[in-house]
Amino acid sequence: MTTQGYLTVATGHPKYLEMAVNLAISLRRFDPKRSICLVHDRGTTPTAQARALFDDCVELAEDDRYTGCAHKLRVYSLSPYDQTMFLDADCLLLSQDIDVYWTALQGYDFTVAGGCRRDGFWNDLDIAASCARFGIDYIVQMNSGTFFFKKSPTAAEFFDRVNELYLHDRDSLSYIHKGAAGQYADEPILGVAMGLMGLQPLYRVGDRSWMVTTWRACGFRYDAEAASFSLRKFNRFLFGRVPTGWVWHSPMVVHFIGLRPHGLYRRLVQTLQRDLSPAGPQSMFVDVMRRRPEA
Repeated sequence: MTTQGYLTVATGHPKYLEMAVNLAISLRRFDPKRSICLVHDRGTTPTAQARALFDDCVELAEDDRYTGCAHKLRVYSLSPYDQTMFLDADCLLLSQDIDVYWTALQGYDFTVAGGCRRDGFWNDLDIAASCARFGIDYIVQMNSGTFFFKKSPTAAEFFDRVNELYLHDRDSLSYIHKGAAGQYADEPILGVAMGLMGLQPLYRVGDRSWMVTTWRACGFRYDAEAASFSLRKFNRFLFGRVPTGWVWHSPMVVHFIGLRPHGLYRRLVQTLQRDLSPAGPQSMFVDVMRRRPEA
Protein backbone atom coordinates (compact mmCIF):
# COMPACT_ATOMS: atom_id res chain seq x y z
CA MET A 1 0.00 0.00 0.00
CA THR A 2 1.39 3.43 -0.96
CA THR A 3 1.96 5.67 2.04
CA GLN A 4 1.32 9.41 1.83
CA GLY A 5 2.21 12.07 4.33
CA TYR A 6 3.30 15.59 5.12
CA LEU A 7 6.79 16.55 6.25
CA THR A 8 8.08 19.74 7.84
CA VAL A 9 11.47 20.78 9.17
CA ALA A 10 12.10 22.59 12.46
CA THR A 11 15.74 23.22 13.32
CA GLY A 12 17.72 25.83 15.22
CA HIS A 13 15.59 28.26 17.20
CA PRO A 14 12.66 26.78 19.20
CA LYS A 15 10.28 29.13 17.36
CA TYR A 16 10.44 26.79 14.35
CA LEU A 17 9.17 23.90 16.45
CA GLU A 18 6.33 26.12 17.65
CA MET A 19 5.41 26.95 14.06
CA ALA A 20 5.58 23.25 13.14
CA VAL A 21 3.11 22.48 15.95
CA ASN A 22 0.69 25.07 14.59
CA LEU A 23 1.09 23.64 11.07
CA ALA A 24 0.36 20.15 12.42
CA ILE A 25 -2.83 21.46 14.05
CA SER A 26 -4.03 22.67 10.64
CA LEU A 27 -3.12 19.35 9.01
CA ARG A 28 -4.96 17.37 11.67
CA ARG A 29 -7.99 19.60 11.20
CA PHE A 30 -8.22 19.38 7.40
CA ASP A 31 -6.50 16.11 6.45
CA PRO A 32 -6.60 13.70 9.39
CA LYS A 33 -6.19 10.62 7.20
CA ARG A 34 -2.57 11.36 6.20
CA SER A 35 0.48 11.10 8.40
CA ILE A 36 2.74 13.96 9.52
CA CYS A 37 6.51 13.78 9.95
CA LEU A 38 8.62 16.28 11.89
CA VAL A 39 12.31 16.55 11.05
CA HIS A 40 14.14 18.23 13.94
CA ASP A 41 17.57 18.65 15.47
CA ARG A 42 18.64 18.23 19.10
CA GLY A 43 17.59 21.75 19.96
CA THR A 44 14.07 21.31 18.64
CA THR A 45 13.22 17.87 20.02
CA PRO A 46 9.46 18.00 20.62
CA THR A 47 7.92 17.66 24.05
CA ALA A 48 5.61 14.72 24.67
CA GLN A 49 2.59 16.98 24.14
CA ALA A 50 3.88 18.29 20.82
CA ARG A 51 5.05 14.81 19.80
CA ALA A 52 1.44 13.61 19.97
CA LEU A 53 0.61 15.72 16.91
CA PHE A 54 3.17 13.92 14.72
CA ASP A 55 3.08 10.34 13.51
CA ASP A 56 6.83 10.28 12.88
CA CYS A 57 9.75 12.27 14.23
CA VAL A 58 13.22 12.10 12.64
CA GLU A 59 16.30 13.67 14.17
CA LEU A 60 18.48 15.38 11.59
CA ALA A 61 22.12 14.35 11.64
CA GLU A 62 24.51 17.27 12.13
CA ASP A 63 26.24 18.50 8.98
CA ASP A 64 28.08 21.82 9.14
CA ARG A 65 27.66 22.31 5.39
CA TYR A 66 23.92 22.83 5.76
CA THR A 67 22.05 25.41 7.77
CA GLY A 68 18.56 26.87 7.94
CA CYS A 69 16.42 26.41 4.84
CA ALA A 70 19.15 24.35 3.14
CA HIS A 71 18.07 21.43 5.33
CA LYS A 72 15.09 21.10 2.97
CA LEU A 73 17.50 19.74 0.37
CA ARG A 74 18.10 16.71 2.63
CA VAL A 75 14.51 15.56 3.10
CA TYR A 76 14.37 12.86 0.42
CA SER A 77 16.20 10.26 2.49
CA LEU A 78 14.49 11.36 5.72
CA SER A 79 10.85 10.97 4.72
CA PRO A 80 9.22 7.74 5.91
CA TYR A 81 6.54 7.97 3.19
CA ASP A 82 6.30 6.77 -0.40
CA GLN A 83 4.80 10.14 -1.35
CA THR A 84 5.59 13.30 0.57
CA MET A 85 4.21 16.83 0.55
CA PHE A 86 6.77 19.09 2.16
CA LEU A 87 5.49 22.21 3.93
CA ASP A 88 7.50 25.00 5.53
CA ALA A 89 6.75 25.33 9.24
CA ASP A 90 5.27 28.81 8.73
CA CYS A 91 2.51 27.42 6.50
CA LEU A 92 -1.06 26.46 7.38
CA LEU A 93 -3.35 24.11 5.47
CA LEU A 94 -6.67 25.99 5.19
CA SER A 95 -8.78 23.79 2.94
CA GLN A 96 -10.46 20.40 3.21
CA ASP A 97 -10.03 19.90 -0.55
CA ILE A 98 -6.33 19.02 -0.53
CA ASP A 99 -7.18 15.64 -2.12
CA VAL A 100 -7.53 17.58 -5.38
CA TYR A 101 -3.78 18.15 -5.30
CA TRP A 102 -2.82 14.71 -4.05
CA THR A 103 -4.66 13.32 -7.07
CA ALA A 104 -2.99 15.74 -9.51
CA LEU A 105 0.45 15.06 -8.03
CA GLN A 106 0.34 11.38 -8.97
CA GLY A 107 1.77 12.29 -12.37
CA TYR A 108 4.95 13.82 -10.88
CA ASP A 109 8.12 12.50 -9.26
CA PHE A 110 9.04 15.95 -7.96
CA THR A 111 7.19 19.20 -8.45
CA VAL A 112 6.61 22.58 -6.87
CA ALA A 113 4.26 25.53 -7.36
CA GLY A 114 6.10 27.82 -9.77
CA GLY A 115 6.75 28.70 -13.39
CA CYS A 116 9.40 28.06 -16.06
CA ARG A 117 11.57 31.04 -16.96
CA ARG A 118 14.14 31.43 -19.71
CA ASP A 119 15.32 35.03 -19.33
CA GLY A 120 15.33 38.00 -17.00
CA PHE A 121 16.63 38.01 -13.43
CA TRP A 122 15.64 36.14 -10.29
CA ASN A 123 17.15 38.31 -7.60
CA ASP A 124 20.79 38.43 -8.78
CA LEU A 125 20.57 35.27 -10.88
CA ASP A 126 20.86 35.94 -14.63
CA ILE A 127 18.41 33.29 -15.86
CA ALA A 128 19.47 33.21 -19.53
CA ALA A 129 23.16 33.04 -18.60
CA SER A 130 22.51 30.23 -16.10
CA CYS A 131 20.48 28.30 -18.69
CA ALA A 132 23.37 28.61 -21.14
CA ARG A 133 25.89 27.60 -18.49
CA PHE A 134 24.08 24.38 -17.64
CA GLY A 135 22.71 23.70 -21.13
CA ILE A 136 19.08 23.76 -20.02
CA ASP A 137 15.94 25.24 -21.56
CA TYR A 138 14.50 26.82 -18.40
CA ILE A 139 14.81 27.41 -14.68
CA VAL A 140 11.76 26.95 -12.46
CA GLN A 141 11.13 30.02 -10.32
CA MET A 142 9.18 29.28 -7.17
CA ASN A 143 8.71 29.72 -3.47
CA SER A 144 9.72 26.35 -2.02
CA GLY A 145 7.38 26.55 0.96
CA THR A 146 5.52 23.60 -0.55
CA PHE A 147 6.76 20.83 -2.81
CA PHE A 148 6.03 17.17 -3.54
CA PHE A 149 8.18 14.13 -4.19
CA LYS A 150 7.86 10.38 -4.52
CA LYS A 151 10.36 7.75 -3.48
CA SER A 152 11.36 6.98 -7.05
CA PRO A 153 14.58 6.70 -9.10
CA THR A 154 13.80 10.03 -10.79
CA ALA A 155 13.27 11.86 -7.50
CA ALA A 156 16.37 10.24 -6.00
CA GLU A 157 18.45 11.47 -8.95
CA PHE A 158 16.88 14.91 -8.66
CA PHE A 159 17.86 15.29 -5.01
CA ASP A 160 21.35 13.99 -5.78
CA ARG A 161 21.70 16.77 -8.35
CA VAL A 162 20.22 19.32 -5.96
CA ASN A 163 22.78 18.52 -3.30
CA GLU A 164 25.63 18.45 -5.79
CA LEU A 165 24.64 21.94 -6.95
CA TYR A 166 24.34 23.12 -3.36
CA LEU A 167 27.75 21.82 -2.35
CA HIS A 168 29.64 22.98 -5.45
CA ASP A 169 27.71 25.85 -7.08
CA ARG A 170 25.74 27.61 -4.35
CA ASP A 171 27.92 30.74 -4.39
CA SER A 172 27.17 31.35 -8.06
CA LEU A 173 23.54 30.19 -8.11
CA SER A 174 22.14 31.19 -4.75
CA TYR A 175 22.33 34.04 -2.25
CA ILE A 176 22.40 34.50 1.51
CA HIS A 177 18.98 35.09 3.03
CA LYS A 178 18.64 38.57 4.47
CA GLY A 179 19.21 38.53 8.22
CA ALA A 180 20.15 34.83 8.19
CA ALA A 181 23.93 34.51 8.32
CA GLY A 182 25.21 31.60 6.28
CA GLN A 183 21.76 30.50 5.05
CA TYR A 184 21.76 29.99 1.31
CA ALA A 185 18.39 30.20 -0.43
CA ASP A 186 17.33 26.77 -1.66
CA GLU A 187 14.95 27.93 -4.42
CA PRO A 188 17.46 28.79 -7.20
CA ILE A 189 19.20 25.45 -6.66
CA LEU A 190 15.91 23.54 -6.88
CA GLY A 191 14.93 25.57 -9.95
CA VAL A 192 18.15 24.81 -11.85
CA ALA A 193 17.97 21.12 -10.93
CA MET A 194 14.41 20.95 -12.29
CA GLY A 195 15.71 22.37 -15.56
CA LEU A 196 18.52 19.81 -15.63
CA MET A 197 16.02 16.99 -15.11
CA GLY A 198 13.29 18.40 -17.36
CA LEU A 199 10.83 18.45 -14.45
CA GLN A 200 7.74 20.65 -14.66
CA PRO A 201 6.07 22.79 -11.98
CA LEU A 202 2.41 22.49 -10.98
CA TYR A 203 1.07 25.98 -10.33
CA ARG A 204 -2.62 25.31 -9.85
CA VAL A 205 -5.42 22.81 -10.43
CA GLY A 206 -8.58 24.40 -11.81
CA ASP A 207 -9.21 27.63 -9.94
CA ARG A 208 -7.47 26.50 -6.74
CA SER A 209 -3.87 27.45 -6.04
CA TRP A 210 -1.66 24.92 -4.27
CA MET A 211 0.24 27.42 -2.13
CA VAL A 212 0.25 31.23 -2.00
CA THR A 213 2.38 33.46 0.21
CA THR A 214 1.16 36.45 2.19
CA TRP A 215 3.95 38.62 0.75
CA ARG A 216 2.50 41.53 -1.22
CA ALA A 217 -1.04 40.36 -0.41
CA CYS A 218 -4.11 41.84 1.21
CA GLY A 219 -7.88 41.29 1.43
CA PHE A 220 -7.54 38.12 3.52
CA ARG A 221 -10.80 36.22 3.95
CA TYR A 222 -11.36 33.02 5.92
CA ASP A 223 -14.73 31.28 6.05
CA ALA A 224 -14.48 28.76 8.88
CA GLU A 225 -17.81 27.12 8.08
CA ALA A 226 -16.95 26.59 4.41
CA ALA A 227 -13.28 25.94 5.21
CA SER A 228 -12.13 28.34 2.52
CA PHE A 229 -9.47 31.03 2.46
CA SER A 230 -8.86 33.72 -0.13
CA LEU A 231 -6.52 36.64 -0.56
CA ARG A 232 -5.74 39.35 -3.07
CA LYS A 233 -2.20 39.16 -4.42
CA PHE A 234 -0.58 42.15 -6.10
CA ASN A 235 1.16 41.08 -9.30
CA ARG A 236 2.07 44.30 -11.14
CA PHE A 237 4.00 47.24 -9.74
CA LEU A 238 4.93 50.70 -11.01
CA PHE A 239 8.62 51.38 -10.36
CA GLY A 240 8.65 48.08 -8.48
CA ARG A 241 6.81 49.65 -5.55
CA VAL A 242 3.34 50.99 -6.39
CA PRO A 243 0.77 48.17 -6.95
CA THR A 244 -1.09 48.47 -10.24
CA GLY A 245 -2.58 44.99 -10.65
CA TRP A 246 -3.82 42.12 -8.53
CA VAL A 247 -5.52 38.73 -8.69
CA TRP A 248 -7.66 36.78 -6.22
CA HIS A 249 -6.37 33.39 -5.04
CA SER A 250 -8.10 30.61 -3.14
CA PRO A 251 -5.13 28.52 -1.98
CA MET A 252 -5.00 25.16 -0.24
CA VAL A 253 -1.89 26.18 1.72
CA VAL A 254 -1.09 29.68 2.94
CA HIS A 255 2.56 30.54 3.55
CA PHE A 256 2.76 33.26 6.20
CA ILE A 257 5.99 35.04 5.30
CA GLY A 258 7.36 36.48 8.54
CA LEU A 259 4.12 35.19 10.10
CA ARG A 260 2.45 38.31 8.70
CA PRO A 261 -0.29 39.39 9.15
CA HIS A 262 0.50 38.55 12.78
CA GLY A 263 -3.03 38.94 14.11
CA LEU A 264 -4.55 36.84 11.33
CA TYR A 265 -2.03 34.03 11.87
CA ARG A 266 -2.80 33.95 15.60
CA ARG A 267 -6.58 33.97 15.11
CA LEU A 268 -6.45 31.22 12.49
CA VAL A 269 -4.43 28.88 14.68
CA GLN A 270 -6.69 29.51 17.66
CA THR A 271 -9.76 28.80 15.50
CA LEU A 272 -8.21 25.63 14.09
CA GLN A 273 -7.36 24.40 17.58
CA ARG A 274 -10.94 24.94 18.75
CA ASP A 275 -12.24 23.11 15.67
CA LEU A 276 -9.85 20.23 16.29
CA SER A 277 -10.69 19.84 19.98
CA PRO A 278 -13.77 21.95 20.77
CA ALA A 279 -14.39 20.39 24.17
CA GLY A 280 -10.80 20.11 25.33
CA PRO A 281 -8.23 22.48 26.80
CA GLN A 282 -6.49 24.92 24.50
CA SER A 283 -3.00 24.27 25.89
CA MET A 284 -1.77 22.65 22.65
CA PHE A 285 -1.93 25.99 20.82
CA VAL A 286 1.53 27.51 20.71
CA ASP A 287 1.40 31.30 20.60
CA VAL A 288 4.54 31.64 18.52
CA MET A 289 3.76 35.35 18.17
CA ARG A 290 4.72 36.11 21.73
CA ARG A 291 8.30 36.47 20.50
CA ARG A 292 7.33 38.02 17.14
CA PRO A 293 9.89 35.81 15.36
CA GLU A 294 11.22 36.55 11.92
CA ALA A 295 10.70 33.67 9.50
